[in-house]
Amino acid sequence: MVACRYMCDTEARLQPPVLPSFEIAALTVYLSVLILAAISDARRLEIPNWISLVLAASFLPAAVLAGLSPSAIAIQYVLALATFVVAAILFSVGLLGGGDVKFVSATVIWIHWQQIGFYFFCMAVLGGVIAAVVLVLGKVQALAFLKTRIPWMNDNRYPPHSIPYGVAIASAALVVVVQSNFSLFGRFIIGAH
Repeated sequence: MVACRYMCDTEARLQPPVLPSFEIAALTVYLSVLILAAISDARRLEIPNWISLVLAASFLPAAVLAGLSPSAIAIQYVLALATFVVAAILFSVGLLGGGDVKFVSATVIWIHWQQIGFYFFCMAVLGGVIAAVVLVLGKVQALAFLKTRIPWMNDNRYPPHSIPYGVAIASAALVVVVQSNFSLFGRFIIGAH
């Protein structure tokens, strides 16, 4: 009986999630914008402002359609504001770019407060991996051909150890989405009960 219960539970967990159409649309927008930001940052060390604006502005209608309470929505915007303050401090000491500050703040709006620690942990680890890759590309002569394919690595306008941290920000958000079984709002609704 225990084995059957385990197998049934395992089979249920392996089933793809059934999402409402508005959540599929919101998930499509969210994932598309994350991917565009990562590509933009990897290519040019820039995250266009419209990306952060789309993320910040699209959360409210999506959250209302999902049935989130006004207090749950407010908590997400407060978390984004707190993230903005901390990220702005990191910007002021040269650890983040301005686009990264806006992008991470807008991304946090979409991440349930109970997943924020996991998100920042993933972002730090992935940022470290990206930094290591960039450093290796800059030092290892055998990989010089790769360095020539990344325009900002050969541009003197950028500091020599610039890191496309938007890639880590977007990747960590993608990890959180996958970890939550591709449900943007299931965690909010479950946490509300």
